[in-house]
Amino acid sequence: MQAKVIIIFVWLYFILFTTFVLKYIYMKESLTIRLDNELLAFLKKEAQADFRSVNNYVEMILLKYKLEQEQKEKPQS
Repeated sequence: MQAKVIIIFVWLYFILFTTFVLKYIYMKESLTIRLDNELLAFLKKEAQADFRSVNNYVEMILLKYKLEQEQKEKPQS
């Protein structure tokens, strides 16, 4: 009986903790954008060639751009 209570407690703790972590720490914001049909077709083609979703492909492009901008802003020593 005591083992069942411990197992249930651990299970509930895991579910609640996982829910908290996913909801408040790792949650990304969503954004709706409008794109020209040709641009969207291009992004779909490039994403598919890179085995990514369009969303993931656009995020990767933006992260690369952000890193490039951060490198430009760093003082050269």
